[in-house]
Amino acid sequence: MNREEFLSACGECEVGYRAPLLDFYRNYADIVDKIYDKYALLDGEDQNKMLVKRLKSWLEQRAYSGIVSTINTLDENSEQKVLGFIHLYDYILKSTDDDYELIDQLFFVPGRFEREFQRK
Repeated sequence: MNREEFLSACGECEVGYRAPLLDFYRNYADIVDKIYDKYALLDGEDQNKMLVKRLKSWLEQRAYSGIVSTINTLDENSEQKVLGFIHLYDYILKSTDDDYELIDQLFFVPGRFEREFQRK
């Protein structure tokens, strides 16, 4: 699932707090693209370059579809918890100065979202 398919699927969510959820994941995808563009064209075997390539591949092959699957299980009762998650991770992603730490957080967010909100 590529970025556009992912964001389109997020936009189809039927909960009342769809807009902040979509804004968060649009920002998330923008950060992924920005950091990918920064490192993907570098020559050599830079550690961040390798991590960013793995991140992009993992997101497109698995994580984006997992996030969408989890979003499809959300209901109105999850609103405060989801908005709290968005607020926390939006702050973390915007305030991270170190690229290595940012890449680490970009790997962490999808799994954390699924664990927090997936219905058993």
